[in-house]
Amino acid sequence: MLGVPGRAAVVVPDNVLFEGGAGETVRRRLLKQFDVHTLLRLPTGIFYAGGVKANVLFFDKKPARPEAAWASKLWYTTSAPANTSH
Repeated sequence: MLGVPGRAAVVVPDNVLFEGGAGETVRRRLLKQFDVHTLLRLPTGIFYAGGVKANVLFFDKKPARPEAAWASKLWYTTSAPANTSH
């Protein structure tokens, strides 16, 4: 539903990035139809139950480009948990 031009981000569990099945379908569609430019890996337990890692994917919607996928470069970063010791 994202219009052209558009910018969005989505939080997904780690398995969407690395496993087959529905996660693979989502991953392929994002890479084919959008310019996925940033992947932010979050510490365990921020968005999902304990033990489940989450990621934030940032992407832009651009006009169709049938000859090639938009995603050509990906900026990757991690977010370390805050230091809570005093």
